[in-house]
Amino acid sequence: MNQKSLFVALLALSCALSGPLSAMLVAPGDVPKMTARDKGEEIAHMTFNTHTADLEGVAAIPVRNHEEMMDKVLTIWHAQCHALLSDADIMARLQGDKPDLILGVPFFPCTTMLAAKLGVPYISLNPSGLVGNSFMHPLWAGSGRDFHIGPRLSSVPEMFLEASYPLTFLQRMQNAWLYAKAQLHEYGTHRPMTKALQAKHGTDLASPEARRLEMLHIVNSHMAYEQPRPLPPNVKLVGPIMAKPAAPLPPDLQEFVEGAGDAGVALISLGTLAKFDKAETQMIASALSRLPIRTIWKMSKQEVAAVGGLDALNLTDNVKVVTWVPQNDVLGHPSTKAFLSHCGANGLNEAAYHGVPVVAMPFYGDQPMNARKLIGKGMAVALQKRGLSAEGVYDAFTRVLTDESIRAAAAKVSKRIRSRKRSSVQETADWVEHVLDSDGEAYMQLPDDDMSFFVRNSLDVAATFFGLGVVALIAGGLISAWVIGGAYRKLKGLAGWEKKMV
Repeated sequence: MNQKSLFVALLALSCALSGPLSAMLVAPGDVPKMTARDKGEEIAHMTFNTHTADLEGVAAIPVRNHEEMMDKVLTIWHAQCHALLSDADIMARLQGDKPDLILGVPFFPCTTMLAAKLGVPYISLNPSGLVGNSFMHPLWAGSGRDFHIGPRLSSVPEMFLEASYPLTFLQRMQNAWLYAKAQLHEYGTHRPMTKALQAKHGTDLASPEARRLEMLHIVNSHMAYEQPRPLPPNVKLVGPIMAKPAAPLPPDLQEFVEGAGDAGVALISLGTLAKFDKAETQMIASALSRLPIRTIWKMSKQEVAAVGGLDALNLTDNVKVVTWVPQNDVLGHPSTKAFLSHCGANGLNEAAYHGVPVVAMPFYGDQPMNARKLIGKGMAVALQKRGLSAEGVYDAFTRVLTDESIRAAAAKVSKRIRSRKRSSVQETADWVEHVLDSDGEAYMQLPDDDMSFFVRNSLDVAATFFGLGVVALIAGGLISAWVIGGAYRKLKGLAGWEKKMV
């Protein structure tokens, strides 16, 4: 659920399209980035309020409290959407521009509502990958309805299930409970919120007209690390979109990496929202000083200040702290041997693409689920922030550095992802241009959309067969009773005749 990931992905996509990307709706803070650098073109843009500070506050909600977290996120997104649709200037400009297509996140309600208001086809671009069985929820589908594909509760774990592969009986029980709870919350809370927003702006996402605007759902993921499941024809897994062959490192990083020799380097990047106290940061620093490799540690200026400066960490010469790092390029360097990550969407995809073993320390949202994907494929080990210790950090790094099976699993995932003729960005651009060439026909939609619940699940057919079966049983019973009764009467008559003869 990373708006930054989507923004960067759209910038990359704009460079791959054969035609221009006419405009973007962006946060004010993203305006300086609005240049398609590979083409040297500035992308036209419009800004609207994104409540970024409120979204950052979601990180404080415990990861186990899924309902509270999603209620908070949806409340913010709905406020953003209401602000956008109520902005007369932006709406007038959009209507005047007459866009051919809308691209947006699947869980942001304005992707579909804006398309319905403008009568424009849309493609949802999901930066977070498949989200358990809840990917089928309207919350993730973004269309105000379901995909009508039943959950695979026996094999696909829900977002917050601590699961192994394959799922044990107890885990399948827990999975069913989590899915049922999510469904109840979806229908009891999230749908009423979305319907109220639709009513406020005069849209009906369940109408046939609105449904026909849904062209594709493009997912930033790959089956190399996803759990296989059936998907509709209009869902395309094209990821990882942002991962790509490594570019040369900046001179200071290149010198540091080359100085590591055959031992190699590790990268630590734990996102921008996770908070560590001084003691926890010192534990990590203590573990790094014992490792036989060099480490590049990304820390913000605020994080460094919070621990009293770098001197307070007693860092050894094998650790280099940077405030920014070209993550994809470091992970793609042949000397990179390990990656301590919070398992955000970009970290997951780039580590998988480059085949770098991961020490996974997730915090909230989709991060624990992302970590389990890599752990399930054998290319990562888990490290919990709760109960963090220097010995635990050291042991986790030692395992990914010395266990050949982890390195082999990471290499296998990377090989599967890279074994393609077109890059993820190019494939995404191909699908976008295909939709533009399809004259707005949603021909890949399942016919289930136009069926009632009873027809879609063949309950009317089952009821008819059941009714016919009941009629057949009753008729068979009546016929049997008539035959048996007739036979009985005949036998009784014969018995009476024999008595008279005697």
